[in-house]
Amino acid sequence: MENSKVAEAVEKINKEMGEGNGLHVRVIGEFLINIISEKQEAADKILDEKKSIKGSINEMSKEARKKAVNGCAMLTDEEGFNIVLKYYGINDENVINREYKNNKVVSLNEYKKNTKNDELNINLDDLLDDL
Repeated sequence: MENSKVAEAVEKINKEMGEGNGLHVRVIGEFLINIISEKQEAADKILDEKKSIKGSINEMSKEARKKAVNGCAMLTDEEGFNIVLKYYGINDENVINREYKNNKVVSLNEYKKNTKNDELNINLDDLLDDL
């Protein structure tokens, strides 16, 4: 596998992650980058122009709807990431186990906690003290 294909795939993923699509896109993107670094032949599948992180999220949504009870559904991290792999056509049943073993996959809450928060934080008391 050419390193240029890997670089192209990583660039495609980074572009999707940078389009302001939310943390879920970023978590899946980082998961896919980890997959490419371990299984370089996955780069070709990720470069498929018909495939995108948003598309994989739509697939997860479809699967969750099938499991819904009273309008509520949930997928585990493992189920969600397996759907992503299936969507891209990446066939490696052990990849999820390796990801969990190496602690490369984190929950969305854990990711939020460890990610820089760019929100503006203003204390109302500080503003009122100046009046």
